[in-house]
Amino acid sequence: MKRETIIGIIAFLILIALFFNKVIFDPQNSATINADLLRMTSLWEGQINEDLRNNNELILWNADVFSGTPLIGSPLTTMFYPLSIVFYFLPFHVVHPYMMAINLFLMGIFFYMYLRLIKISKFSSFFSVVIFVFSGIVVLWSGIASFINALIWFPLLLYLTERLILEKRAVFGLLIGLLFGVQILGSGPQIFLYSCFVLFLYIALRLLYERKFILRTTCIFALAAIIGMVIGAVQLIPMLEYSKYSIRDTGLSYDIATMHSLPGYAMITFLVPEFYGRGNLYWGFWKNSSFTEQYIYIGLVTLMLLIIALFFIRKNKYATIFSIIAAFSLLFSLGKYTPFYSIFYSLPLFNSFRAPVRMMVFFVFSAAVISGFSLDRITELDEEKKKILRKIILAIGLILIIAAIFTLIAYLYSEQVIRFGNDLVKNLYEKNISASRITRNNLSLDYFLNLIPSIFKNIISSIGIFLIITSSILLAFYFWLESMMRAKHLKLLLLLILVFELFIFSSKFVAPGKFEEKFATSPIIDAIKNDNEIFRVLSLRNYQSKDNLPQYLATYNNIQLASGCDAIFLKKYAEYSCLYGNCEIKADACIPIQEVKYTKMIDLLNIKYVVSTKELDENMFEFVLNYNGANLYKNKNYLARAFFVPKIEYSENKEETLRMIADAKFNPKVYAIIEGNESEVSTLGKGDYKGLNIANYTQNKVLIEEEFADEGFVVLNDVNYPGWKAYVDGKEVKLYNTDYILKGIYVDEGKHSIEFVYRPLSYKAGLYTSLIGFILAIIITAKLLMD
Repeated sequence: MKRETIIGIIAFLILIALFFNKVIFDPQNSATINADLLRMTSLWEGQINEDLRNNNELILWNADVFSGTPLIGSPLTTMFYPLSIVFYFLPFHVVHPYMMAINLFLMGIFFYMYLRLIKISKFSSFFSVVIFVFSGIVVLWSGIASFINALIWFPLLLYLTERLILEKRAVFGLLIGLLFGVQILGSGPQIFLYSCFVLFLYIALRLLYERKFILRTTCIFALAAIIGMVIGAVQLIPMLEYSKYSIRDTGLSYDIATMHSLPGYAMITFLVPEFYGRGNLYWGFWKNSSFTEQYIYIGLVTLMLLIIALFFIRKNKYATIFSIIAAFSLLFSLGKYTPFYSIFYSLPLFNSFRAPVRMMVFFVFSAAVISGFSLDRITELDEEKKKILRKIILAIGLILIIAAIFTLIAYLYSEQVIRFGNDLVKNLYEKNISASRITRNNLSLDYFLNLIPSIFKNIISSIGIFLIITSSILLAFYFWLESMMRAKHLKLLLLLILVFELFIFSSKFVAPGKFEEKFATSPIIDAIKNDNEIFRVLSLRNYQSKDNLPQYLATYNNIQLASGCDAIFLKKYAEYSCLYGNCEIKADACIPIQEVKYTKMIDLLNIKYVVSTKELDENMFEFVLNYNGANLYKNKNYLARAFFVPKIEYSENKEETLRMIADAKFNPKVYAIIEGNESEVSTLGKGDYKGLNIANYTQNKVLIEEEFADEGFVVLNDVNYPGWKAYVDGKEVKLYNTDYILKGIYVDEGKHSIEFVYRPLSYKAGLYTSLIGFILAIIITAKLLMD
C-alpha cells in the first residue's frame, strides 16, 4: 500500500476509536444502545454459545419465551453468520463493542474501494466514508446486528457490481452471489430486502448508460441472486417457514407497516438534529414515532456539498444515479405521508416490515457519494462558477443572519415562547394521550409542561450550534474564494468541521452501560428462582404499561416465560394467548397479555407464577409478595410440564378447539382435544391425570421416563411446530396437535421412554443446500480466477 493509503487507514481507525472510545477502552462497558440488543439478540447469542459448550449441539428451539418458539429462522439470530463465530468463544457483551468497531471499519474500507473505482479522489473518498460511516443512523445501527450485518456488505456489493459492469467477467457475479449469501446468513431481512432493491435500481440505471451486453450482465446478476439464496438457505428456508406460521404470514396492516414514517416536520432535523430534543426531552413525535428511528442528520458540511453538486455537477453519470437513489429513498421513507410508499406496500415482502424510514440509510449513502464528487469539483471551478458560488454563500449567509435574529428575539421573549409551548404541548398531549410512551409510565400533562423550559433551552442551544457550524463553513469557503486559503486547506478544514459536528451528535448513540448492572435481581426473581420445579411464568402487561418481569431478566435468570418479545412470533400462539389474555392480536414485538380471562388455559401452559400489578382472584391464585408495585401470585391449579390424561375429544377445526378450551366445562386433567377425527386414537377413558417425570429437558429435546398403569394420552405443554418428532422406546410415533397449540402422543400401558426431539426438515434442507452451494461457488470462483 502507498504511504497516503496507510495514513488514511490509520486516520480512519483513530476516528473509530474516537467515536467509540466509551466502550472500546473500557472492557467493563457494553454498548447497550438498543432495546432489541438487550432483550433479544444478546440473549439468543448467549444461549447459542451456552448450548454449544454444555450440550455440544446447536440450539434450534427457544423454550424460554412464548412457551416455546423456533430459534432457527428468527430474524434476530445470526448463528450462521461468519463473523458471529467470535460469540462462540467470548461473551456477547464483552466482544460486542469491538464488533461494532470492526463492522464499521470493514464498511469504510469497502466504501472507499467503490469510491476509488468510480474515480473519486483519495481525499474525497475518505471524506465520503466519514460522512456515511459516522452518520447518526449508521452509528446507531452498528449496535443492531440484524441491521448492520446486511448493511456492511452493501458497499462491497456495489464495488463488485461496478467491476462486473465494466469488465463483464462472470467471476464477479459469483462473488456477488457469495455476498448475497453472507447477507442472508446475517439475518436482518428488512435491510437485506432494501439493499437488494437499491442495488438492482443501481444496476438498471448503470445499464442504461452502458447500453451494451445488457442481457449477459442481467443473466449474471440473476445467477448471483440464485447463488446467494442457495448459500443463505440454512437461514432463509427456516425463516420462510417461520414467517408462514407467524403473525406476519399475510403481511402487516397499512397502519402498522407505516409506523415510523418520516413526517414532513422532521425535515428541520436535517439542519438542527435535536430541534425536538432527544431522550426524555423528545416530544415532537410522541405517537408511533421514535427519535432513533427518525434520526436523519448527515452534517451541515454534507448539505453544503449537496448544494454545490446541485449547481455545478451536471453530466456525471454516478452523481445522477445516486441523486435518483437519494430521491427514491427519501420518498419511500416518507411512508404514509405520500402515496409513493403505497405502491411498494402492494408488493410481496415489502408489506411484511414496518418503519419505512429505515430506507433513509441509502439516502445517507447516496449523499456521501455525491459529496465526494462535489468536493472534487470545487477545485475545478472557473471564475464564472466561483461568482455563482459567492452568490450561493451570500444567500445562505443572509438566511443565517435572519435565523440568528429570530433566535435572539425568541431568547429575549422566552416567557412568551414558553407560554406558546405550553399551549402546543396541551394540544399534543390530547392528541397522543394513548401513546405508549405516555401511558407506559403514567405521564401526566404536568410532566410535559415541566419539560418546556428544558426543551426551549435545548432548541436555543441546538440552533446556536447550527449557526456556529454553518458560519464556520461559509467562512471557510469565503477565505478560499478570496484566495486567502488554498483548496487543499479548505478540504481539510471542511473535514475537521464534519468530524466535529458528527461527533457531537452521533457519538451520543454509543451509550455505554455495565452489562451486569442491567440484570440486577429483585425479590420477585429471587422467589421464582428458589422454586426448583419446571414451570413457566406469566407477566401481565398491555401495550402501554411497563413489563414487571422483562424478558431479558427472566431469560438471564433461567426463568421460562409464557409471554415474550421477538421480531416475529407464532400466530396460533398469539390467538391462544389473546383469547385468555384479553389482548389485541397484532404484529408487534410482544404479546401484551393484560389479564387471565380463562384460568384453565394458563393451567395448560404450565404457568405456576403470575406477575401482575392488579389483584387476582384469590380462589385461583395465592399471593406470594409485592415488590415495586408488582404482585407475585402462585397459580393453584397449574399442570405439570408433561402429563397423562385418559381421554381424547375431537373438534372439527381450530375455531371449535378454542371454543372448547374456553368453555367452563373444559377439564384439561380429564381429556385432551385433537382437531379432526383421528381414527387411530380411540377415546380411552381409563386412569387419572398424572404429572410425568422429565428425566432431561433441553432446548431441542425432552426426555420422559415413566410407567403407565393404563393406555392414554401424553401431553407436553410446549408449543407444537413443524420439525418436532416423538419417539416411544426408540420408535417414532405420530405427534398430534393437541389443545390447539401443544404436543401430544398416544401411549399404551407399561414403562416407556418418551422423547420429543426438534429436528426440522427446513434446517437440514437449508444446511445441506448451503454447504453444497458454498463449496461449488468456491470451486467455480477459484477456477475462473485461475483462468
